[in-house]
Amino acid sequence: MAKTFECPSCGAALPYRGGPETTVQCPYCGNTVVVPEELRPPRPERPAAEFVINVERPGQLPVMINVPMQGGPSMTPEQARRLRRGAAGCGGCGCFGTLLFLALFIGGMVYIFGLSIKTNPMYTCAVAEAQKNSAVVQLLGTPITPAFFAWINNFKSSGDQESGVFSTDLSGPKGSGSLRVSGTRDSSGLSLNVTFLKDERTISVLSGKTQCR
Repeated sequence: MAKTFECPSCGAALPYRGGPETTVQCPYCGNTVVVPEELRPPRPERPAAEFVINVERPGQLPVMINVPMQGGPSMTPEQARRLRRGAAGCGGCGCFGTLLFLALFIGGMVYIFGLSIKTNPMYTCAVAEAQKNSAVVQLLGTPITPAFFAWINNFKSSGDQESGVFSTDLSGPKGSGSLRVSGTRDSSGLSLNVTFLKDERTISVLSGKTQCR
């Protein structure tokens, strides 16, 4: 059954039989008239669109993420990239594993180059010689304490032979300075070249064989 509505231009009754058309032409005045909304058939609701993200995780099966978006796709490319990073990175295991590896790597490098030499007799003997050297004591006072780190510049080990070059800081009540050490160790004993530097002054602490072990 046709419905009618009034032409706003000439007042004539215009028939509307339904359908997808949203406008009709008035046969009396020739104007194009918009069909009132209440006369049009109801439009079918569109299903919610989905934004699909394919996430590939190293060593794991890929994951498909369906993101519903009411009213059409409203997620920007930047938001999609953030979601991808979250699912593949810190949202999963990738970010934590990377950070853990990085922390272990840095920790290992710090131990090798900044702490490992402290268990070697070349280090303990060099520090002991400096702590009892009268010129060093006069500059620093007592007690003299070594720094936490002892940085290796070069170290070689082959069988019962070792050679190394390293440095550390010594501090006392009167100030601090740098202890520079190069040495070798083998079955015949320990040989060291130890110098102490403070305020542009260089003190030769030891050069040659030592009975320290």
